[in-house]
Amino acid sequence: MNELAKMLNDDLLKYNPIIYQLLSNLGKKLYYPKGILSQSAEASKKATRFNATIGIATENDAPMHFKHIQETLQGYSPEDVYPYAPPPGKLDLRLEWKRKLLRDNPSLKEKPMGLPITTNALTHGLSEHSS
Repeated sequence: MNELAKMLNDDLLKYNPIIYQLLSNLGKKLYYPKGILSQSAEASKKATRFNATIGIATENDAPMHFKHIQETLQGYSPEDVYPYAPPPGKLDLRLEWKRKLLRDNPSLKEKPMGLPITTNALTHGLSEHSS
């Protein structure tokens, strides 16, 4: 079994063994591999001199875009519109969603919980679910 899958299973056994028991043998083998997408997310946080991540071209320190399209998106900066969102969704949105979940469900405050995953469309959501 892949080491990442083993680590995930160990966490499930530690924090929520019932969920672990619900997994099929295949489900216990699944994991999200470290690779281009996780490296891209890491690079976007740590790489300050050059941006060589996938899905982005910059000009004058901003994502390249057509001005006539940007004019229809008043109130949104090009940095928020054009680059690909990370696979699990934009971090700010995920953090805010978790805060809302905890506000609306106070009984969850003492429960271990990761960040919700946000997607931009059904296909993206299905892709995330099957990853």
